[in-house]
Amino acid sequence: MKNKVLLVSSSTRVRGNDELGETILETFFTLLKQREQVPYASFCMNSGMLTMAESSLASVHLQGLEQRGTHVIACRPLRCNRTVYNRQHEQSY
Repeated sequence: MKNKVLLVSSSTRVRGNDELGETILETFFTLLKQREQVPYASFCMNSGMLTMAESSLASVHLQGLEQRGTHVIACRPLRCNRTVYNRQHEQSY
């Protein structure tokens, strides 16, 4: 898992029932955080950026992944559609 990058492009895991979708996504990140090896990075884009918001249940688990070495990276559409932002290092690429 240490050489993998996750693409998070939605704030939910299923369509049609946002509450269920958020719960499934939170469970996914919970289980991922508990693995021996965590992914190298998690790239959040589109509505997947909402998983980084404090109001998201998944944000706690993303922070836990960060603490274990996963780079959490987000697209910053307000600056430029193709700009990437790394929360961990506070750098733009």
